[in-house]
Amino acid sequence: MQSLGVEVIRARPRDRSRFEHLVGSLSVTIEPISYLYIGSAQEQHLMNEEELIKVLNKYGGLTSEAISSVKFEEKYSSFHTTNNVPTIPASSVKGNIRSRIELSFRARNGKTKSCFIRATAPTRPPVARLHGWRHYKIWGEVLMENRGWSCDSTRNQQVCLVCDLFGTNGLQGLISFSDFKGEGIRLERLDLEHEVNVLAAPPNSKFRGSVSFLNLRQEELGLLFIGMGLKVSARGRAVLLGRFKYRKQVGGYELGRIIYHLERLKLSEYSEHIKFENISINPGGSLEGEDLNTLVRTLVESAMRTYEGELDVKDEVSTIEKL
Repeated sequence: MQSLGVEVIRARPRDRSRFEHLVGSLSVTIEPISYLYIGSAQEQHLMNEEELIKVLNKYGGLTSEAISSVKFEEKYSSFHTTNNVPTIPASSVKGNIRSRIELSFRARNGKTKSCFIRATAPTRPPVARLHGWRHYKIWGEVLMENRGWSCDSTRNQQVCLVCDLFGTNGLQGLISFSDFKGEGIRLERLDLEHEVNVLAAPPNSKFRGSVSFLNLRQEELGLLFIGMGLKVSARGRAVLLGRFKYRKQVGGYELGRIIYHLERLKLSEYSEHIKFENISINPGGSLEGEDLNTLVRTLVESAMRTYEGELDVKDEVSTIEKL
């Protein structure tokens, strides 16, 4: 199978200088249902306490000579932290949701509404057990679509739908993310394989953050929900995030399975109202509890109707479990 040339539908980005359609924010919790590792450039070293005491006594304290003489037993790759709090960076959450939407869009009649912001089309499907084969097993033939150049508003004033929503070079997105900070999380040491040791967040941890949106149509808010793995309720299905996410198990541990949980929606005073079925949210109002289930279901259905024949939503965790 060879890569397929696809035309990306582009248009001028919408006006960011005025308010229209839906404006507001989402309060969201990310809940790992397995161990979760979000990498950091730092490492933590473990040492033998008796050895440390001997070195300190020998050199009369924590001198440079003492530090250079300490023999570390093990080193662990750290979880990303902010002010010593385990944190999933905003960029990781944005990239996770954005890529899921990009890959869910499929070409219809040789055209698609999304470029690939980073990926390039392979010349052939990857061979099993080689780099990228699990990724291909999940997303399939969409990875063979050659969508050409990525949107860049510094060179061209037209962008695809996904770049309009999430931003690209020279263009701020209509959707923005906070860091997601862990609550009372005690990281655990995992000795994986091939001398890979990490500090990971355990299952049932909670990371809380927010997602802000500006000038979205209802079906576009539904598209954001799809990117979070939401479908019929405010608590989504399991999706993949972080390092080791494409492996069923690593060293006997399952990693990289999470759930996005929508806790609250708040509209700005500058937003249009939302009204359907028994749901009505006025500008400045908010929604939480059971009514969020109705909101998610309705807006996801709106997105699937609007982009009918263009969206193919995959169950990535189920696919990995079957490999």
